[in-house]
Amino acid sequence: MTELFLQKNWGVPGCLRGTPFVIVLTIVYVTQYDAGMKESDQDAFQKNFANLSLELRRGTLVLSVLSQLRKPQYGYSLVEELGAKGIQAEPGTLYPLLRRLETQHLLDSMWETSGSKPRKYYVLTDNGRHMLDLLLQEWQTITRHMIGLLKEE
Repeated sequence: MTELFLQKNWGVPGCLRGTPFVIVLTIVYVTQYDAGMKESDQDAFQKNFANLSLELRRGTLVLSVLSQLRKPQYGYSLVEELGAKGIQAEPGTLYPLLRRLETQHLLDSMWETSGSKPRKYYVLTDNGRHMLDLLLQEWQTITRHMIGLLKEE
């Protein structure tokens, strides 16, 4: 049932994307919560699980995007690259984020019009590289603290 839920809600053929994050959450969910629940409770729980998982993933999107823009990329190529690395980014979420990061002077953009379609390429500015370094340090600190919290019994 969880496999079908993940496939339906995240478009994951065969259920899992192969990312450790999804695998761990799925294993915890299946082994601890699915067994013995009424079907109506399972549906509500699965929806809640999907929403909370989405919140966790959204919290990593800025860092994910900045990390992939050390070299110029256009929006769709960024969606594809992130997806290939296990990070789902919907275009409707990504493009506003790119514009916001550009407004914050973390990204530069340039139009490439020599190809068959014009494409807007994004790349980190010096401020963007500095911000990426700071956010990466913050991510490592948060991860270290979370590992400590999760190991507590």
